[in-house]
Order: sequence, then C-alpha cells, then structure tokens
Amino acid sequence: MAAATRTQPLSSSDERLCPVRAKARDMLAAALRTHTDGTGGGRADADAHSHVELSASELERALYRGPGRRDTGAVYRTTLRTLLPALRQTDAGCVAARLLRGELSAEQAVSLPPAELAPAELRAALAAKAAKRAADEAAWERLPGG
Repeated sequence: MAAATRTQPLSSSDERLCPVRAKARDMLAAALRTHTDGTGGGRADADAHSHVELSASELERALYRGPGRRDTGAVYRTTLRTLLPALRQTDAGCVAARLLRGELSAEQAVSLPPAELAPAELRAALAAKAAKRAADEAAWERLPGG
C-alpha cells in the first residue's frame, strides 16, 4: 500500500552507487528489515522485502541529496550513523515503522532532529526534564521581587 505512493523510480545512476553509498544502502536495508521479520511488529506480507529495499534506496538517496551533502563526506556519514540506531528501534512510533507505513518520507526521516531519533525512553526522559524546567521557571517567576 505505502509502496504504491512512491513517486520516483530508481534511476540507473542510483543503481551504480559508489561503494560507500552501496554499503550505506545495505546497512539501511538491514536496519529496516528488523521491522519485517515478525519481531518488530512491522509489515509481514509478501512484498515486505521489496518495500524495505525501495525504502532503503530512497533513504540513501535523500541522505546523499540532503542539504550540505552531495558527497559521502563527514556530514553524510555522521547523519547515517545517527539514523541507523533510530531505524533499528522497535517501539510503535519509531522512525522505521512510520517510514514503512508511509507516514514519513525519506527526506523527512533524514532531516529529523536528534531528539526525535532517540529511543522512546530517552524522549520521555527529555520531555519530563523539559516539563520540570518549565515548572521551575514558573515557580521562580511567582516569587516576590522576581
């Protein structure tokens, strides 16, 4: 279903990737496959493999063509290293699940801030910390003379 919404077919230049880009695509596909093996709660139908491969190719292309990238230098590799653990997460609202369901485009996925790529427990801890900071600031403002 989500695969039918893809608008750009893979071009021949994407099929002949440099070794770094090919390895990145393979690593992205491996991370996404954790959601199709039945343990991650993701797609388990017959076209799951091709859907994962297409999603991995789109992710790699978006990663390569992102702002400030157009090569496989430090920004490309750092973004890839940040994205891979996020794609391996198996919680319900994780990046990979949203990507495979079509709720998130490849371009959006590679542009997510690090806080959104964090595991659910860390996101919850960050939200609690921000709420506590806001409550503390509000308390300081209520003090006389403050």
